[in-house]
This record gives sequence, C-alpha cells and structure tokens, in this order.
Amino acid sequence: RSINSGFLELYVPLVGREMNVPGVQSLSLDGAARYDDYSDFGNTTNPKLGLTWTVNDQLSFRGSWGTSFRAPSLTDINPYVFSAKVYVASFPNSSGAPNIDGIAISPTFKLSNVAFVTGDQPNIDPEKARNWSVGFDLTPRWLEGFKVSSTYYTIRYKDQIFSPPVFPAALLDPSVYSLYKDFVHPVHNPSTCVAGDSSTYDPALLPYVNAVGIYGIVTGQQLCQVQVWLDSRLTNIGSSTQSGADLNLGYL
Repeated sequence: RSINSGFLELYVPLVGREMNVPGVQSLSLDGAARYDDYSDFGNTTNPKLGLTWTVNDQLSFRGSWGTSFRAPSLTDINPYVFSAKVYVASFPNSSGAPNIDGIAISPTFKLSNVAFVTGDQPNIDPEKARNWSVGFDLTPRWLEGFKVSSTYYTIRYKDQIFSPPVFPAALLDPSVYSLYKDFVHPVHNPSTCVAGDSSTYDPALLPYVNAVGIYGIVTGQQLCQVQVWLDSRLTNIGSSTQSGADLNLGYL
C-alpha cells in the first residue's frame, strides 16, 4: 500500500481587540482540509472548520465541524488472509422468504440447501465520520487559578466495517432476515445445470462462484444444488452515533 497525502490550513482573524467591538474581544475562523490517496482503494478529502469567539479575558466560546475517516486495514481487503466457502445441505430455514426454495415441512419452515462465504474481501471503502462540537472556557477573575471548560460533541459514523451476521441467523430468525436480506441471495438453478459449467448456473450464483474462498471445498455438484447463498464477508454496513459532554475543572 502506498499513500499520498496533502494538508492545508487557513487561519482567518475576523475581529481583533483593537477594533473595539462590544462583546467581542476577538473572533477567528480556522479552516483546514486533508487529502489522502490510497493505492488500493481510492482517495478521500476531509475538511474541518473551527470558530473561536473570545468575549473577554475571562470567557470564550468555541465550535468546530469536520469529517474524518479510517482506512480499511490491509487484512480487511485481502481475502487470501482469510476467507471460506461452505455448503450445507437441508439446512433449517425459518426465514419466511417465499423466494427461497426448499423442501416444505410447514408453511413457515423448510429445508434448504445453503452455501455461504465469509472472510475478507477487496473493494471495501473507508469508514467515515462527521462530527461537530461546541464548548466554552471560563477563567473568572474573582477566583484566581480556577478554570472550567466544557465541550458537547456528536460523532456520526457510517460505512463501518463488519461482517453481516447472516449465517445462520438470517435463515433461523425472520427479523434478522428482514434486516439483512440484501446479503441473502436466492438461487434457482435450472434442471439443465451441469456440475463445473458455470454457464449453466443461475446467474445469481455466479458472485458466490467467483468469490475467493481459501478454506472449504464446494464441489460442482453441490453448486448445482444450492438454493440460497449468504454473503457474510466484511463490508461497509455499520452506522452509529456517539454524543457526550466533557467537563474539566481545575484550580492551581
């Protein structure tokens, strides 16, 4: 992996002490941007803006907004570190999905031939975050040596990298299937399917056939029998939000 990066920062004083603006001893804007180009997954640009308002020698307010990222690790994008393909015949299927074939045992339960793939894979994007914060700093003149600072922040993460928990949960629990059905791929191989001849497979099976699996063996005959395949490889699927407040008190 090779990385090229560039960073630019601009500081803009908007109001200064000598301007004698009421309620504003100083007001400044800080803008920055970072560009990173990775040889194995592409590039990303992340800006940051900050504003500092100093009311007087005792009180100031600050705020910031920006984006950031975390690149996928080298192991995340290399299936030859770890990947596996598995075939399971007559697996209990309670997903309730009518487009998944199998031997019906009851209206909500059938036995389906399942293939799944797990592990690392290429073409994973970086995890991204958008964050903002506001805060203040107070050093009261009437209590020398005392300082209080507080910051409220929110960080929203998206495209977090993890493995969808589709096997076996998506087939055993309808609620899990509903949540992760994009990673569950029904397969309807024709009766003319020929073991080892991918041109005779249902096209829906081909991404599974082409996926790298360094562990496990799935034979051509088993591929013709697959009725659904599940993709639990690492991918950009997660999102979360973290908010909180920091309070610092000091007295010297």
